[in-house]
Amino acid sequence: MKKIALSPKEETPKRWGRWILDEENLSLFTYYDNDKKRYCLPLVLCNNPKATLGWITSIHEKEWTTNLDIGDVVEALNDLLNLRSYFDRNGNEHENGNIIYTKDVVQKRIRLSKIKIINKGG
Repeated sequence: MKKIALSPKEETPKRWGRWILDEENLSLFTYYDNDKKRYCLPLVLCNNPKATLGWITSIHEKEWTTNLDIGDVVEALNDLLNLRSYFDRNGNEHENGNIIYTKDVVQKRIRLSKIKIINKGG
């Protein structure tokens, strides 16, 4: 496992394994099928536990995903949405579980957070 050092200008990681942050569209994406196709996960739609789990399950069901991909996307969602504070321990959403709130959380964490991630892909 290799730690990624962040540059002073880059406060938030841009990549979790094969998952890449698209700051402009507030989404995560990855390429598959020898980089010919792109899969996108819009972060603003991960605004409640059911929707977030639905996206994770959908990704898991893809033929091209690995267990590492699933772990990486969960790590990315946690880094960007701070899932533990976003949802309670039982998976219930907090009062602010809506798209506008989710967008605000992601944008703030992109701007302000100094998250270090582990690049499990090497």
